[in-house]
Amino acid sequence: MDAGTQLKQDVRAGRLDAVRLVELVLSSRREAQRAQQPLQQAQQQLQEPRQRIEEWKRKPGGSATVKTADAYSMRTAESWQHARGNQPRKNKKLDQRSRLTTDQ
Repeated sequence: MDAGTQLKQDVRAGRLDAVRLVELVLSSRREAQRAQQPLQQAQQQLQEPRQRIEEWKRKPGGSATVKTADAYSMRTAESWQHARGNQPRKNKKLDQRSRLTTDQ
């Protein structure tokens, strides 16, 4: 038999008066509140990390570099063209690739 059933039988039989029953209810309420305090503290400690996680989920990508509107290849091609205009091209010397004879 559990404690609740035993208390009911004691009250019905008159072995437990109303004052004692109220004291039992109040003490069980205090114990429940004491048990809930660590739980509430743990939930408060977890609240800040949960908020950070939610912020990270809302900001996908979060790369350190700033993206530009131009495509990478266009920007690079423009810089190459600009650099080519400022520097003259060097003429490549054509090396003889065939076999050298002893006459030469």
